[in-house]
Amino acid sequence: MRLSGHEINQPPHVADESGPRESSVGAVRMSGLFKRQTLDQLCEVPDEIIDVYVVERHIWQGGSVDDEAESKRKRRAEPRTVRDFLIDPVRSLLNDVLRQLAMPYNPSDKTNPIGQGWWVQAEFGSGKSHLLSVVGALALGDKRVWDIVLDLETKNKKGKRESIHNFYENGLAKKSSGKSKGIFVAVKTLVGQGGGTIGVTDTGRKLTEYILDAVQDQYHAETGRTISVYPVEVLAGRFEEELDLYYKRLAKFLKDPKHFDDNEQIEIDEFLDNSRNSKKLTVRRDCGQKLWDFYRKELKTTPDIPREAEAVLKHVVETLIASGFEGLLLILDEIMNSVMEWADHDKGQKADIKDNLDHYEVLLDELAKELPQVKKVGKNFVFTPEGGGVDVKKLFQQARSLAENNEVQQRDAWHQLLGLDGWEIKTSILTMDLARSTRSIFRGIAPAEQKDALVEWHGRTIKGRVYMRDLLDIASRGQALPPLNTADTDHDFAVFIGNRPCGDKVTGLAKKVGDPRVLFWTPAPLTVQEKDRLLDFAAYRELVKDHLHKDTEDAKEVIQWVANRLRDEIGSSAKIVTDSYARGQISAADHSNLSFNCQGELLAVLTPRIGQVLDAVYESSKIEFDGPASFDDAEAIKLINGIVKTGDIPKGTKPNQFTSAADNYGYVLGIMKKDGTKRLNTSGNEFVEDLDEWIETQTTHGNRQISVESVCKNFTGLGGPNDKNYGLSRRMIDIYLLCLVREGKLRILLSGKGAATTEYIDYTNIADLTFNAALLNSKTKVQRLKAPEGWPVLAPYAAILLDDESLKSIPVGKDRRHRGDLAPAQCPGHVVRLYLLRLAGGQDHGTRRSGDPQEDQGEGRRLLSSRSEDQGGSPLLAAPGEEGWSGRRAEGQAPQPGEESGKRQRPYGVGSKAPKPTARPAR
Repeated sequence: MRLSGHEINQPPHVADESGPRESSVGAVRMSGLFKRQTLDQLCEVPDEIIDVYVVERHIWQGGSVDDEAESKRKRRAEPRTVRDFLIDPVRSLLNDVLRQLAMPYNPSDKTNPIGQGWWVQAEFGSGKSHLLSVVGALALGDKRVWDIVLDLETKNKKGKRESIHNFYENGLAKKSSGKSKGIFVAVKTLVGQGGGTIGVTDTGRKLTEYILDAVQDQYHAETGRTISVYPVEVLAGRFEEELDLYYKRLAKFLKDPKHFDDNEQIEIDEFLDNSRNSKKLTVRRDCGQKLWDFYRKELKTTPDIPREAEAVLKHVVETLIASGFEGLLLILDEIMNSVMEWADHDKGQKADIKDNLDHYEVLLDELAKELPQVKKVGKNFVFTPEGGGVDVKKLFQQARSLAENNEVQQRDAWHQLLGLDGWEIKTSILTMDLARSTRSIFRGIAPAEQKDALVEWHGRTIKGRVYMRDLLDIASRGQALPPLNTADTDHDFAVFIGNRPCGDKVTGLAKKVGDPRVLFWTPAPLTVQEKDRLLDFAAYRELVKDHLHKDTEDAKEVIQWVANRLRDEIGSSAKIVTDSYARGQISAADHSNLSFNCQGELLAVLTPRIGQVLDAVYESSKIEFDGPASFDDAEAIKLINGIVKTGDIPKGTKPNQFTSAADNYGYVLGIMKKDGTKRLNTSGNEFVEDLDEWIETQTTHGNRQISVESVCKNFTGLGGPNDKNYGLSRRMIDIYLLCLVREGKLRILLSGKGAATTEYIDYTNIADLTFNAALLNSKTKVQRLKAPEGWPVLAPYAAILLDDESLKSIPVGKDRRHRGDLAPAQCPGHVVRLYLLRLAGGQDHGTRRSGDPQEDQGEGRRLLSSRSEDQGGSPLLAAPGEEGWSGRRAEGQAPQPGEESGKRQRPYGVGSKAPKPTARPAR
């Protein structure tokens, strides 16, 4: 039905209806003046009436389901919706809405935002839904319906400037043509019974969820594609970037009965196919939820995905604009008022009186915050029309006005929010936490402290330090920052966080420091809204400071008022910190602006960026630990005791913490091979080979005792030999050094507490030691060991005597190793004699065969390293510069019993006098 304008005219037949009592001409005219027109003269009745407008059905041209679907794909508006609408009664509102829709959007211009919301409230049947449908139809930019608008405005004699058609000509037409996709229109009719949760058959859902569903449905209808808007869906898309890193762990998680029933478990390839290719939103959302659970339960972190309603909706708008749309028009219809209804009126009204009282107590709490006339006294609320008592709201406004002009108060409020870890106050009658356990991610380092941090990198625990400093002041003054000295501190990274914005100066600081492992993080300046929250918080601080120690009713009322306000505001106040840092900048020497997500605790934010810079510089990034626990110093010591010191794990050995560490980490470290033997095997290990080569080079240059600190300086952190940045930890270096000791290539000298039981570690005693942190920290010097000349002949027999095949590979000299095909006939006679005596249980050099294989092997090791007792001889396996057996005879020539050589009697080459032969029965 459409009202039309009308004029009051005299009917043409009035003059002919004069009867016998004919009135005067003036009377006839007066009668005609007050005669009303009939309804058929005032109204036009269309052939078909739309009795109820539903925004989903009356924005896009319809008629059938297929027609409507086609109209959504082609963005065709319903002409009749516009044709039947009266513009004049709501012209001012249409001007406001269409002006915003037509205005060009410049996302870089933060000073002129064009977003706007409207609340339309009117009685049932007044035309709200028709109005919303018209706005949606016009926003589509369909030229046909705008031609209808032009025709209606022309008939109503509206000029070009007055007509709403000018918004189409000067904005919407351009936005809806060419490469532009136009305004994205998403609508939802919410059929509810008022307030609270909305929806009859789907109660309990949040309003945000209805909005996200509307956007997804419309996007799919227009483009035929899906769009990720729910946090779990966004996570499914972003996980592709981290797939290589977590592929194995995710595959294991998806099949873990602890997390999924049999029918819920899924192979990872099928899971990834569903996540990437499924057209069903519910399937993709389910994949995203599994990924969310994987991060929370398996990785013990919260995904860095917007979850709060405001952040989620902001992400939706950004996603739509990035996909080519010019903006978003969101239309929600039919939300009723819930004031003075039962708390659960939308759930069948099962609440009792107490439930309802609790509901309205919450509402009264809100009133008490804003109105000085409403006060809470005990558990009751009192309304005093004239007010009375202290006007806390007025005190707050005064404190806030002072804070606006006081930079010190603002700085102190900012610093408290930076380091927020609760806000406990004590009054004469109670103790309360005004922050309600809210904690900042920077607690412990704000505003100018530091702390050591442990993060996991490639399955390995690495150490570093996180600082908070005034980077703006440091950059302005040119002050130096603490250096990153890995060899001395075991720190592989450092992070400097600014306690106030310093802009691009972090890039300059990073370049000046020059170490690519050092990160600098500055927050962005506060927005206008964030500055308002900071001023509110500063005012609360002043109110608490002024009234906390006063024992008056007014003071108690002020403190309680602040507590009530902070109960609802502390979350948003604390959020200005994370929001400002989330918009900030992280820089390093080789990365001027690292992308990051500010979600979760501080280390959760920093760990991916620390890993990124270390991946770019450290050779040890190739080592990918996949054990059940992160590889750290404790696991390294277990590994040494499990495989390094013994050389193997015999079959049948009962598993323990040491052998388990060997199984978990030995293969990854490259000191074991998966050949079923469980033996120490460093062949092909580039770190062991480079370490061995460097020690050999140092020895060749005359450095016969190399300090352990020198080894660490070259193989931890940056600046190692061969122009490599090895990035090994001290305990990883310990493992590789002891592998070389086990192979007979090195001897390590000890001092301090570790030397209480032995002065050195070499092949002869390594198996007898129990390694711990104190022993490893006592290492001081490293010596190169070389076998004597003739060792290639002796090696096969020593290997038999000591049951150790690795003896065959002990280096004779630089780049010379034993060939394993030497015949026993080449062995010196005295060695054969020693071997036969040993096998026969005989005696030689004061040594007797015990019958215990382990004891006999230990005695053999002692012989190999023993010094002569008469002349102070050297061990058979000697360090460079020591006088060993190789300095006493020519290669292949064995000394005979009683033979003099430089006034030293060395019958067997083992360093002691030979006893007289003892007669033995023939065998």
